[in-house]
Formats: sequence, structure tokens, C-alpha cells
Amino acid sequence: MDKMLKLSGYSVSTMTSYPSRESLKVLSAAVVSNRFCQMLLSDPRRAIAAGYAGQAFHLDENEIAWMSSIRAESLAEFARQMTEVPFPANTPVALL
Repeated sequence: MDKMLKLSGYSVSTMTSYPSRESLKVLSAAVVSNRFCQMLLSDPRRAIAAGYAGQAFHLDENEIAWMSSIRAESLAEFARQMTEVPFPANTPVALL
């Protein structure tokens, strides 16, 4: 269960920040392997489950679902969609 922090009408999860370090490992594997990249673009859930170079990716189900919802024709588009979040974690929030 995520802990929630409520600030001036915003609810911010304090448990998970996307993209996480682990999801960036998935993206890195796609950069170095065309085969993995094609699998990630066509079936992200399968690519994540398969891992890369004998290494597993340790993502929670919410993050797997989030990455699986991305529809992209290229790795650049996939990465762009990964960075689009409705409330960026690094945005300062005024405490009122």
C-alpha cells in the first residue's frame, strides 16, 4: 500500500517514483540490444519478464502495468512516454 502525502490539493505517492531506477535498466537494455528493444516495443510485459543477459528486472506490478501501457513505434518514443508524468516528482510544491 502506497503512503500518500497530501499537499495543497495534490496527493503524492511517497513509495514509488516513475520512471524508477529499475525501469531505466529496462530502457538501457533496449539501447544496447536491438532484439530486446523490439520485444520491449511489441510486448513490454514479456520483455520485462524475460530479463536481459541473465539478469531479472525487479519491478512491482504497478510499474509493469505502467510500462506495458506504453505504445510506441521507436525506442525514442517509448523513452519519451516514460518521462511524461502528470505530477513530476522533482516539481517543488508550496506548502500552504
